[in-house]
Parts: sequence; C-alpha cells; structure tokens
Amino acid sequence: MNLIFINTLNFFAADEIKNSPEMASYKDLLSFKEARNSLAELKHSFLWITKIANYHKLVSTAIFLDMKLNNVVIALNHKYDEDNKAYLMSIKKYHLILQYIDLPNQLIQISLSPKTVESVQQVFGIVPRPSIRNSDSKQNAELFIRDDIAVSSHGAHICKSGLTTHVTCGNVRAFGGIYIELK
Repeated sequence: MNLIFINTLNFFAADEIKNSPEMASYKDLLSFKEARNSLAELKHSFLWITKIANYHKLVSTAIFLDMKLNNVVIALNHKYDEDNKAYLMSIKKYHLILQYIDLPNQLIQISLSPKTVESVQQVFGIVPRPSIRNSDSKQNAELFIRDDIAVSSHGAHICKSGLTTHVTCGNVRAFGGIYIELK
C-alpha cells in the first residue's frame, strides 16, 4: 500500500490534519512521524556543513539531507578516514549521521534529456527504443523503458544501469546533496 509519510515537529497536529475536510479522501494514506529537526534547522545545518567542507580537502564524501532520517547525512569511504578526520572533528556539534559506504558506486545521479531522443530521430531518421543493458541476466539482457517521469518524491523507487555496478535499484533518499571527489 502506498502511504504519504509526514514528518512533523508538532505531533498533536496530526489529528487536526487527518480530520480536515481537504484531507478526507486521503485520511487512510497518511502516516505521521514525529521529527526532531525542522526543515529550517536541517537547511541551516546543511548550509554550514557544506561551507565548512569548502575549507577542508575532503575525499570521496557525500553530504545530503535525508528526509526519512530527518537529519543531514555525511556518507564516507573508510579508505579516506585520515584525509577527512579534521573535517569530521569540526562538524561534531551538528549531531549528524555518518554512514560508511562504497562511494561513489552507491550514489545514483540521474539526468534524462528528451532532446537526446529528438536529436537521434532528426539525424538518423530512426526512433530509438530506450532500454537498460542488463549484462548480469541472460534471460533479461535488455530491460525496455516504457515511460519516464521526473523523480520528485523522497522514497520513490528507481533503477539505473552503471558500468561497474550494472543494474541496481533503490529508493530516493535525498535531492540536492553534494559529492566531493578529490585526490
């Protein structure tokens, strides 16, 4: 069942929202979770954390707002712990979530352009059939894409095909984060 998840600082407002006439048809789809941080606090922390990041020579680090966790997440690779040590010490007061993952392989950045399809049609006179190469499967070596939409919701399920990661799927955790790859 699809639900609409709502983080709120004022959990007592949940009943008021559920019982409002505008939400009557969505009442059973609403799921409330008490939040520790307001969106303004998260944005403020994110702003300062990224400013501080500009003063340090970070290596293989992603910084983003994770709405489900209701916090700023710093994703790191253990391989560069010594390089990132000074930065991590300087941001301790923000009470962030640190996650160690295989960066950048576990990050997904998607940019789709309908102009690419138009250009191929005009130049070659063919209609390309969008697909994803799936070399890990003999039965489904090519996955055809039926349609696409702009991903605009946290938690949306998406898949991508990468050169080294092949076909992987996951849920959107954040928009507008930064990734730093120096060295």
